[in-house]
Amino acid sequence: MKDLGTLFEEALSVICVVILGTMLVVVFAQVVTRYVLHMPFTWGDELARFLQIWLTFLGASLVFLMGGHASVQMLLDRLPEKANRITRVFIALFMGVFFLVLGMKGIHLVRFTWSDESPALSIPYGIVYLALPVASGFIFLTQIRDLLHLFRQPDGGRNK
Repeated sequence: MKDLGTLFEEALSVICVVILGTMLVVVFAQVVTRYVLHMPFTWGDELARFLQIWLTFLGASLVFLMGGHASVQMLLDRLPEKANRITRVFIALFMGVFFLVLGMKGIHLVRFTWSDESPALSIPYGIVYLALPVASGFIFLTQIRDLLHLFRQPDGGRNK
């Protein structure tokens, strides 16, 4: 049986693939209609840009969830076990607070821009900017998960 984290990771992966595939189709169609048919549709560029924003933030969330972001692991590996654990707890706490604040500011941005519409698609910009608090929330929850892992493991989560 798969745990909740694995299911969430798989769902987020599928969403990212669907967004990337949609971007590919939209950009290809935009190129064909512009250079072959000489009748480009006006909304393709805007849709591709908005999808890229969502893909960037959701992709960052996915990489955080998978533990794949760059880190200075060599420095952590050279620290004694207690210093390693304290450093990892500090990093997780700092990142958790950072993404919590970023998410809260993102909510403010969404509320502030909800009434502004994009020119070609006529959708609220708040939908586009919603990617920021959504991704920040996912990353915040990932940091909470990592903190719990650090405290539950006898080796402090060192061999994650």
